[in-house]
Amino acid sequence: MNRIMFGFSAAVLVVMNMTTCVFAEGSEHGEGGILPPFCTDLALWTAITFFLVLIILYKFAWGPIMEGLTKREQYVLDQRSDAEKANADAVALLNDYKQQLANAKSEIQQMRADAQAAAEKASTLLLNKTKSDIEAEKKAATQEIVNAKVQAQKELASMSAELAVELAGKILQQNLDPSSHQKLINQAVAKLGK
Repeated sequence: MNRIMFGFSAAVLVVMNMTTCVFAEGSEHGEGGILPPFCTDLALWTAITFFLVLIILYKFAWGPIMEGLTKREQYVLDQRSDAEKANADAVALLNDYKQQLANAKSEIQQMRADAQAAAEKASTLLLNKTKSDIEAEKKAATQEIVNAKVQAQKELASMSAELAVELAGKILQQNLDPSSHQKLINQAVAKLGK
């Protein structure tokens, strides 16, 4: 970088000197240039001043300027690498969150399907149990009705037999006329109704 700066400075000095010479030559021929005629002592002092300023700038200003630029360049590179790292971390985190979200959705769907299957199974079991309970109660009620009917028929037959025996005993004990006979039958029927 120092060589480039020195080369650039020398090129500027040569171009300035050549320009001054060209304008000075033009003014000698009566063409009238913008600059005054070339003066060797002025050119010499200009070159010495230029190089002194260049050396002073190189010695005192060039180092801090280059150091500042180097630090700035390093800072920008560090910021860029930090930004790229943060971006990569953010992309990885985003992908992780997307994966977790997809897993959560999958788990929710599985849980919903499991819950629905369990509810349907419980409903089927409850419905089957209720049907079997109703069927058992129906059979028990039917059996109870049959038993009650049989019991009633037995009681009716027993009472009828008792009543017939009693009625026959009374008929045999008494000589009844038809009206007494009818009265005795009505009493037996009334007794049967109770």
